[in-house]
Amino acid sequence: MQTHLFFICPTDYLESTICREFKRKCLFISSLGNSLSIDEHMVGQLNALIETQRIQRISFILSDSNQIFKELLDSSQLGIKNLQNFQEEISTTAMHLGQYCQSKYLIPSLIKNHLKTQASQLRKVLQPHLDTSYRVDNYVYNRKKAEFHPLKVSLEFIDYQFCLN
Repeated sequence: MQTHLFFICPTDYLESTICREFKRKCLFISSLGNSLSIDEHMVGQLNALIETQRIQRISFILSDSNQIFKELLDSSQLGIKNLQNFQEEISTTAMHLGQYCQSKYLIPSLIKNHLKTQASQLRKVLQPHLDTSYRVDNYVYNRKKAEFHPLKVSLEFIDYQFCLN
């Protein structure tokens, strides 16, 4: 049976839904708003987990109605000291995205951008250390439709690097 590692937010309560939907051995790492900080210690722990559990897929999942993102945008403060960097990142991104999208699309856009960033950071730190092949992807859970939607690359989330001659 394939093993799948999921990064989730505990306020979404998606564990049983994920296990039903993905029908494989599911392992979970949870952090508020998927705000996991990927440091050297975490990379070592993840490498060991991936190798010992033979993980083939890693997915970041948040609900489209994630409570952490809603509270952060409503009050701009969660009141949790350890999440200050996360709060600043989301507030800055919200300010930039707010210029380009309607308010009803702000939370979904923030969630998509955050998931893309987390997956990208994880790919960068894990790839040099692992011999096994694995896939990293992202999903947003639509509560109204009870569906997981994979995130696809779109123009709003492509990282650009410009070189001037």
